[in-house]
Formats: sequence, C-alpha cells, structure tokens
Amino acid sequence: MSRSAHSRWDLLTRLNDACRVNSMIPAHNKTANLLYMGASDSGILNHFRCRDRATTPGSCASPCQETPRYWVNVPAVTITAIATRSVGRTSMPKVSLCVPDDLGPTELARWRQLQRADPRLHNAFLAPEFALVLGRHRRDVRVAVIEDSSGIVGFFPHHRGRLGIGRALGYGLADGQGIVHTADLEWNPSELLARCGLAVWEFDELLAHQLDAFQPRRAAVEPAPFIDLSPGWDKWLQSKRTESSTVKTVQRKHRKLDRELGDVVFEFDSKRPEHLSLLMRWKSQQYRRTGRSDRFARPWFVAAFEELTHLATADFSGVLSVLTVGGRPVAMEHALCNNGVLSHWFPTYDVRLSPYSPGLVCTFEFIRTAAERDMKQINLGKGYARYKEILKDGEHSVAEGSVERPTPVATLRRLQQGPPRGVRDFVLARPKLRQMARTALQDLGRIRTAMRNQL
Repeated sequence: MSRSAHSRWDLLTRLNDACRVNSMIPAHNKTANLLYMGASDSGILNHFRCRDRATTPGSCASPCQETPRYWVNVPAVTITAIATRSVGRTSMPKVSLCVPDDLGPTELARWRQLQRADPRLHNAFLAPEFALVLGRHRRDVRVAVIEDSSGIVGFFPHHRGRLGIGRALGYGLADGQGIVHTADLEWNPSELLARCGLAVWEFDELLAHQLDAFQPRRAAVEPAPFIDLSPGWDKWLQSKRTESSTVKTVQRKHRKLDRELGDVVFEFDSKRPEHLSLLMRWKSQQYRRTGRSDRFARPWFVAAFEELTHLATADFSGVLSVLTVGGRPVAMEHALCNNGVLSHWFPTYDVRLSPYSPGLVCTFEFIRTAAERDMKQINLGKGYARYKEILKDGEHSVAEGSVERPTPVATLRRLQQGPPRGVRDFVLARPKLRQMARTALQDLGRIRTAMRNQL
C-alpha cells in the first residue's frame, strides 16, 4: 500500500471509529470493509460494502434492507472537523450530522421552540415528529444540527442518498420543506451541503421565503392554496356562500345523503384501524385508476403513515376524519396537525357514490370541525384541483428545484434529470397538453385495473 493510500486508510479508520456504525448496518454486514469513494471535495463521501457483495449491484448474497439497497451512508456527528479542512475557512456555524433518533430531549425541545417562534414554519412536515417517524422507517434520513456560540440555531432534515445526492425530507410527500431556524441565521448553501456530505440537494415544496438563503441553481415557484379559519366557521361559510353556489350544493347533497342512504355522521379523529385500512385501499385504487404510482404499495410508507396517524404530542398529531352514512364510511380526510395548522394530506371517498358528492360533504364537515376546535389554517398543498380553487382563501408559495455544489456528481445529476424535467415542464405549462397527458394516464389506469381484475 502506498504512503498516500495508507494515510487515507488511516484517516477513514479513525472516522469509522467515531461513527456509531453497529446501529446502522444489518447483522450480516457487521464485518463491512470501509472504502473510500473520493468523489466529494468535503472528503466524506464514504460508504460501507459487504464482504459478500460482488462488484456489480444486485448480486449481494444476503441483500441489505437499505436505501440504496447495498450501500450504507455513514451517519457521523463527528465529521464536521474533517469536512472543514477541505473547504477552508467558513462563515458557517458548526454543523453536526445525526440520524433523527440520536436527537435528545434538549435538541427536540429546541426544534419545537424554533418552529413555534415563526408562524411560517407551522407545518407538520417540518416538525421533529415527522423526521423521527421517517427516520425509523428509512435508513437515509439525516438531520444537520446547526450551532453557534449561543447554542442550537437550526435543524436541516434531509434524505442522503448514494454519491451525495440529497433530497428534502419527505420529497414527493411533504407540502413543506426547508430549514427550521432562528430568524437571524444566515448560511452559505454550498458550505452547508459540503458539511452534510451532499453534492446536490433537491426539493419539490421548499418554503419560498427560504429561496434567497438557499440560492438554488434552478427553482420554479408554485402557489399552494390554504384555508384561513381565523374568522371562525360562520364567517368563513358566509364568505364562501357569497363567492359561489358551492355551499348550497353541498348542503343539498348532505340532505340527499341523509334522506336516501341513512343518517350522516362525521367523526373528526377516528382511531379505528379498519378506517385507516379502508383509506389506504381507496387511495391505492385511485392511483391505479389514474395511472399514478401507488404510494401505499411501499411497505416503509405504509408503516410510517400508520405511525404518523396514531401519533399525538403537544404540537403534533395525525387526524383521520370519517363521514359515515347509515353506519357505512363514504368519505375520509387525512391530515397532519402542527401548532394549530392542518396539512390536508389524503382525501378520498367511495367512487360508487360520486353523484352524492360525499368527498365535498366530508371536506366541509372537516373544515367546520377544525374551525370549532380553534385551528388556524388548513394547507391544501400545491397542484391544481377544482375543490382547492373553490375553498381557498389565499396562497403560500413553494418551490421546486435544486441546490448544487461544483462537483462531478452534481453535473451528472443535472444531465440525468434535465431532459425528463424539461418535457414535464413543457407539458404542464400548456393546458391542452396537460389534459391530454392526464387522459392518457387515466386510460392506462383503466387498462391496469381491468388486467388486475382478470387475474
């Protein structure tokens, strides 16, 4: 072994000793070899490889339960000093990396305190509870704890994948992403990524007020509608009554359900497991009908979703609302609540009763009960839907894009993602093409459903 290689091995061996490895790798991988991949200028792009893994992915004799499957990123709160040497002097405060479960009561209390202090951060997907749950069901979740001389000033939860490709926590799932931090915190995005061992960080619902701080290479800002409950239910309902005929329609449908199918009963927060199972089944059917990827086909997400639904702390809770008619569930609303703000996550209904509009009836009951419980706001998330246009009182702004460091990995990622993203943006910007794409997906969904029913 050459002197430089020996020095490199010695450095990584000391890094290995500093990491809590045993808690992060499966039993068959305890005797892993530490290999230096050397693709990041932070000097910390390290991975573990099984002894019984061949040189090609997918050939491991006893596959790990990791994401990615055969490689485990090192979670080390001690890598900051090593990373800092290669990036030189920096204005960044101290940054320590950990997995969510390594956060102690003091850190979690500070996270919640920072979130309460800024109403813009009142979002369940930015809460420590969300990070903790996802961290228990995915191995790629990390939290960067940012500190200065006064103490902890920020938390940056994210997913860390192969080759330093990072994503916002809950990418594709969460309607709020970013850093939970003090009002006066400033950070250099490139240096922050270097401290986290990331070459690129991708987001799809970054809070738009953090765009200037992140300085993304590219970003597309989109509206995310919300319902303002601060006036109270009666005033809110009156305002909607004057804006459109929807309120009259919903009230008429409510009476029709009661008259033709049985007593209409609304339960704001059901904990019955059969209701949760039914919601997931209905959503899976909807995904198949519309030709979209089924989130509930992923075991890790089902486990995390169930845990989030039953979780309740002083600041965070899962909410499963159910509308029953004649004792039978006909529509449901799933939401996560943080500091009096509800994130409307998974609405669904029995499509066989579509003429009765049970979904809209359930949504109005959900809004009424939330207002009566002194909730402040309901976030509806980005993306066009007719019911959002009817119900919204205003819009937040969220952004999709990426932050990059000047590394080969970031360049390759940009080349990889560019063409499909360009096609998608081109289609979404043109209503006729967007409708054609939606119709094609629905046709595909019908074919898949028909084939599934024949099996």
